[in-house]
Amino acid sequence: MDWKVTRGGGGVRATACAAPPGRYIVVPRRVRSGSSAPTAVPSQLDFFPEQVRIDRLDPATTVGTRTRVEAIYLVRFEWERGPHQVFHDQHGVYCAEHGRACRAVSAVTAKGSH
Repeated sequence: MDWKVTRGGGGVRATACAAPPGRYIVVPRRVRSGSSAPTAVPSQLDFFPEQVRIDRLDPATTVGTRTRVEAIYLVRFEWERGPHQVFHDQHGVYCAEHGRACRAVSAVTAKGSH
């Protein structure tokens, strides 16, 4: 089934139609509350949750005996290539590459590992 994009009264709407493929594009509906942000489009990933593997490393053998790091975690997500290095030290819990906003930090704190 193909999708047809129409514009009118309430903004942009994507509806199903029997049109040749590649002739129309899909545009998600816009929120009617005055915001121009599109609504969330469900994806296939919602049905199959991503596997997360968290390995705790020994900071004394990994970094050295004089380190102030309390814990080091290697976080591997199923659909990402490389691991995230998450540190827990006097500055808090953070990813070495992405900082505190990284989802690997959320995975470590959600497991209660730190």
